[in-house]
Amino acid sequence: MRRELIILILLLFAVHSAFCSGIKITPGTILIQNIPVGKQFDFFDEQGLTIKIYNTDDYPKRYLLSPNRPGEMNTTVTGYFDIFDPSWFSLDTNSVIVPPKDTAEIGMRVHIPDNPSWYNRHWLVGIDVSEDTTGKSLPGQAIIMGAYLLYRLETEPSDEVVPETIGEEIITVPSVLDFGKVRHGEKYQKTMTVYQKVEPTMHMEIHPLDPESDVAKLTILINQPYQRVKDPDWFSYKKRLSVRNGEGKELKITLNVPENAGEVGRYYEEILLLDGKIYKGFVRLHFKLID
Repeated sequence: MRRELIILILLLFAVHSAFCSGIKITPGTILIQNIPVGKQFDFFDEQGLTIKIYNTDDYPKRYLLSPNRPGEMNTTVTGYFDIFDPSWFSLDTNSVIVPPKDTAEIGMRVHIPDNPSWYNRHWLVGIDVSEDTTGKSLPGQAIIMGAYLLYRLETEPSDEVVPETIGEEIITVPSVLDFGKVRHGEKYQKTMTVYQKVEPTMHMEIHPLDPESDVAKLTILINQPYQRVKDPDWFSYKKRLSVRNGEGKELKITLNVPENAGEVGRYYEEILLLDGKIYKGFVRLHFKLID
């Protein structure tokens, strides 16, 4: 059964035969933007992030960790798609022993190959964490505790590529449309190109992501230090787009901030959802408001 998830902070799962109580793993989910193409990205060096596994019990435990494509685990997240090759994401170790009442830390890194097609991606990688009970005698009513972690990776934006569209992906080129410095009352226009290979022709509805929705609060998060635009009507564009399989379709977007609107000096972001009904993509729109 396919589970449509908005986001998974930390999913603890139980099966009928195992033992254990007390597992805590952080971070359950992360969003990392501007992942470089053709260069290794170390999560600790760049963001200070490691996977931490806490053992709250009085005996040591061994945990097994396995990165994978979430779609193969029947898990999806709005706006994000399975990483093309989960082997690009690696851990310091795939097996760790955590002493009683102690914590283990595991480093992680991702290396996207040097291929211009991999820019502008919104990818998802899953990590299955389970206790290794090999050789243990378990009581019939015991519970095994594990976790399924979901990490969202957005690769660097680029407007000079034609992507290789794979599977269910909806891709915008670029993935971040930057209007630069913007003044009140002046019109600015940018163009992006949308690609898909899911349907012969996909009919999409284009609309701003509702900032009060669960998707906005938990999944497609704002890009720091930006803040959401005060009024989505600052942007104008076609509200419907038909994109043929394997062919790029351009979408022009116009920005006009009215006089006395917004706050000078602020960085603003709007997130447009490309709603293909079954599959959804998104693009980030950026600008800085100046005098």
